[in-house]
Amino acid sequence: MNPDILVRYAANRLRVVRQLRYSLHNENAIDLVFFLNGIPVATVELKSDFTQSVDDAMDQYRYDREPRPKGQGSAEPLLSFPNGALVHFAVSHMKARMTTKLEGPSTTFLPFNRGNQGAAGNPPSPQPLSRQGRGALSTSFSSEVDEGQSVPLSPRGRGARGEGAHYGHRTAYLWEEVWARESWLEILGRYLVAHKDSKKQLKKIIFPRFHQLDATRKLLAAVLEEVPGGKYLIQHSAGSGETEQLIAFTKKAKEVGASILLITAKADSTIGDMADAVFQIGRSDQYGKVIGMPMGTTFELSTLSFLEAYISHVIHEKGIPEEVMRTRHANLE
Repeated sequence: MNPDILVRYAANRLRVVRQLRYSLHNENAIDLVFFLNGIPVATVELKSDFTQSVDDAMDQYRYDREPRPKGQGSAEPLLSFPNGALVHFAVSHMKARMTTKLEGPSTTFLPFNRGNQGAAGNPPSPQPLSRQGRGALSTSFSSEVDEGQSVPLSPRGRGARGEGAHYGHRTAYLWEEVWARESWLEILGRYLVAHKDSKKQLKKIIFPRFHQLDATRKLLAAVLEEVPGGKYLIQHSAGSGETEQLIAFTKKAKEVGASILLITAKADSTIGDMADAVFQIGRSDQYGKVIGMPMGTTFELSTLSFLEAYISHVIHEKGIPEEVMRTRHANLE
């Protein structure tokens, strides 16, 4: 790699500011703000599950962090879109959510959790707390934390809801993995997707969900570590073939030589054009909503049976042990 690029990369300066008074109109302060070379890129509202929850953090953004306060002529520079921070995290000991656009009470937050044995949320953290019971944010994200203090995980360094003194919090993966320096720079540089309208104005920003980020990184790591020329199966179950997050991840997968299998109701699509094989199941106008399944259609349900049958066929035809197939199979959605 070009030595000049490495020098410039190393010169990136990351900083965490605590209790930042951001407003032009009041004395409100945000718990954490992340800066890259002096530019704010993310905000975080933290809540303790001893007394509150991640829902309280989301409500704080919705009702107390207005990007355009009523009765005021100017927007909040840190919170307004598209000039403000790129992403906003609501975090408790147990769960995390995020949004890229604050819109007052109508703000939509997406889960940013690891999942817990097939269920929602996060598993208990396997990592023990440090001697002082303090988090790793100050060392993994930046050597510079305002006031010279690292961010404590909780009083007395204990886990949330009785998880004990020997384990960290369930959301510790945020500062131990996601917000770590190398990881954070990679997300901002390679995973963040910006969409513009016909007038070239920024329309929206897509920040990867944790499971998408995790699956993509594991896939890339496997491709780089194993023998070149290996075969990997990536399934995309996209009814329209225009899911923007999946389009971005499909492009990255193609860059490293992966083969793409698309199961869809619409073969003529952006992902369909990039896929190596397309299986069309019916037509998009055939599928109706499923009662009691938000955002679910009979297409989503039918693909579950299809994928099980397809994987079983591949295992049988190729003589691949099930354990091996599990390491080479990733569904990014």
